[in-house]
Amino acid sequence: MKATIKGYWNNLNPRERMILAFGILFSALYLYYLVLYAPLANAVKRESEQLLEHQETLVWMENIQKTQHIKSKTASLSSSKLLTVLANQLNTVSFKQFSYQLQQSGASEITLSFEQVPYAAFLAWIRSVNEAYAFTIKQLTVMRSETPGVVKLTIVMATTQDYTTK
Repeated sequence: MKATIKGYWNNLNPRERMILAFGILFSALYLYYLVLYAPLANAVKRESEQLLEHQETLVWMENIQKTQHIKSKTASLSSSKLLTVLANQLNTVSFKQFSYQLQQSGASEITLSFEQVPYAAFLAWIRSVNEAYAFTIKQLTVMRSETPGVVKLTIVMATTQDYTTK
């Protein structure tokens, strides 16, 4: 077989030899790319993305840990006082045009319901209230509506003062 390939090569004219040589070189380089370079480059890219994601998670966790120290300084209110605070704040926030129902559903529980409310605005508001006042979210029910970004929402909160004394 060796003689056949060498004989075939010798029978080619110089132009055909050059074309065949470039074809073999291109095929070898493409094979190197497919077998070695591309998998290694993809693995490095994937690991770099994971490292970045882990670093972002670490920063987030450190921020949460810092805010835990702040949360210990939040005001602890009784359920009736928290109900009053929530009612006052609901009348001053940006989504006050959305109808809501606020009621004390138990000795230490407050239920807040919206038929329609902007989800992002509600989350920002509930976070700001939680930073100022201590309460526990016992139940949160969120249902999608036809309008993007607007949901039907029910949240049941328990004051930590009443909740811990039981």
